[in-house]
Amino acid sequence: MPGNVWSFPRVRYLMDEYENHPTQKPSALLKRIILASSNPSDTVLDPFAGSFTTGAVAAASGRKFIGIELNNEYVKMGLRRLSVTSHYSENELAKVKKRKTQNLSKKQRNVGINALSSEK
Repeated sequence: MPGNVWSFPRVRYLMDEYENHPTQKPSALLKRIILASSNPSDTVLDPFAGSFTTGAVAAASGRKFIGIELNNEYVKMGLRRLSVTSHYSENELAKVKKRKTQNLSKKQRNVGINALSSEK
């Protein structure tokens, strides 16, 4: 029986599952959560999809997936990881392996309705 403390290694640059995202979660951790809290064909929602690890694990586990992400580069990553499409705006989607990511999320947060009202 699992205890109340779970131990999973961080996703590192040299690991196969690594994507160019600063806070990527291990697939094994998300698989444990998804299998414990849903049934096959259920829908899994990730409102901060990031590198779309939750979506990839959900799809591999027979679940449907809804992911929400503001950062366009991470959306492209998700489309590729979930095999939705291999191209985006006529550009091929390819896995990018960089040691450091340029986390633009903080700069892109003010792009919604608040950004429109603050322009006045």
